[in-house]
Parts: sequence; C-alpha cells; structure tokens
Amino acid sequence: MIVYEHKGTLRFYEQHQHAQLAGKIAAAWKKDYFIGAEYWDDVMYAVKEHDRGWIDLDDSPMWEVGQRLPYGFWNYPLAIKKHFYHLGVNEVEDVNLYAALLCSLQFCKLLQMLPEDPHAIDFLKLEKKRQERLEERLHLQSQDAKERLAFHLALLRFCDDLSIYMCIHPPGTVKSKETWFRDGLTETFDFLGGNPVIPSWDGEAIVRLTAFPFQSDLQLEVPYREVETAEVSLLGLTGAYKQAKLSKLCLTLTKA
Repeated sequence: MIVYEHKGTLRFYEQHQHAQLAGKIAAAWKKDYFIGAEYWDDVMYAVKEHDRGWIDLDDSPMWEVGQRLPYGFWNYPLAIKKHFYHLGVNEVEDVNLYAALLCSLQFCKLLQMLPEDPHAIDFLKLEKKRQERLEERLHLQSQDAKERLAFHLALLRFCDDLSIYMCIHPPGTVKSKETWFRDGLTETFDFLGGNPVIPSWDGEAIVRLTAFPFQSDLQLEVPYREVETAEVSLLGLTGAYKQAKLSKLCLTLTKA
C-alpha cells in the first residue's frame, strides 16, 4: 500500500495497482532503447505483475504501531512482507519463468539493503535458489544473457520507481518538499546520457521528465481511495477503506 495524508483524508494506492501503472509506463518504452526484443512480453509481464503478492495484504490496511498512518510498503513488517513477496513471485513463475526471475531479483535488490535483518537473510537465501534454478532452465549463463537480464531489471526498476513517484507524493508537490526521488530515479541508462532522470510535477496533472525514453506522451490513470477520518472512527480502518469510493488520478507524462 502507498498511503499519505491529503487535505484531511487518508489517500490509498494499492500496491498492485501501482505496479499496473508501472506496466503501462513500460509498455510505452521506445523499442530502439530495448535490448532483446524477443523478451519484450516477458519483461512487460514482470513489470505489471511484480507486486501481485500485495493483493491480499492491501485488502485490509493496518495501522503502524504508535503512528498516525497505516503501514505503507516501505515499513510494513518484514516478517509478513517477505512471505507475500515469495508467494507473489510463485504466482508469476506459474505463468512466466523469465518474469519470475526478474521479480525475484527486484525484491532481492530491495532486501539487500537490510543485510543484518534475519528475515531479509532468509528471503535472500530462498530466492537465490530460485534464481539459480531459473537461470539454468532459461539458459542464461552467458555474459550476453547476464547483461541483457541486468538491463531488463533496470527497466523494471525505473518504471517501478517512476510509478511510485507519481503515487507517493500528493499531486502538484513542489520539488523541495518531495521525500522520494528528489534528485532523480535510481536507474540510469547510457542512451539517456548516463544521468539520473529527474521527474517533477507541473501542476496537479502533469509529470515531466528531464530525459524521455518513451515513444510519446503518456495519458495515465491510477485508481485510489480516500478515507475520511470520521469514517475511520466510525467503521475502523478496514471498514472505512472498503467502503470508500474508488477514484482515479489522471496524469500526463511528458518531457521537461
């Protein structure tokens, strides 16, 4: 879940819906900037389905202990989160082996930032076995295959981060008040000059990028729910969330 306070309400973006937005972004990637055309469908599936492990978790948001906001994806208890990460990759693997490998690598990248956490260590060990098995089945031992895989993972992470940027800040947030990706998205590409791509809000319905790897401007929609504080007091967090009307954030993604 992505959640923040907005004009006196709690605004929620479900994690799987954010991933679907990332998938729409990835689908507009310039073919000239894509390595390994035969893997296009596999990569697109990985991007849009990588967070499907959150579907059940996000159905019932949970208050962060001692805080005024529910848990978001960044601070959700890892003991629970790692289990659903693993189940989500299992579901992807049932459909597409290469996509599952990318999803596994993505979550391992995230949990490698917690090198001493026992839950992270357990997850990394388990997923390492999956990765070795899938790389062998997919015959990805060559250097060319590893470089292609690294690019596909970078593309997934780029689109994932860009989607998070759009969902985690209130529309129209000025750059100086951003808490995520203020200095640019994590992944860089030589064909974009090797510099971080910096997203910025232009009003409440336009996001501009300093470099643009997409075929054309994108018209994007992402569903969200807004929950009134009074409804939470009356119905509880989960009850108020389930009753809240579904709205859509409509955005244009374009070049700066």
